[in-house]
Amino acid sequence: MKLDALAFGAHTDDLELACSGTIIKLGASR
Repeated sequence: MKLDALAFGAHTDDLELACSGTIIKLGASR
């Protein structure tokens, strides 16, 4: 199953602070 993910935040570091674990998990599943 192919999964595309798009993440965006209002400030420069929002993604790194708020959902870095989810981003790492999604990247590792590729």
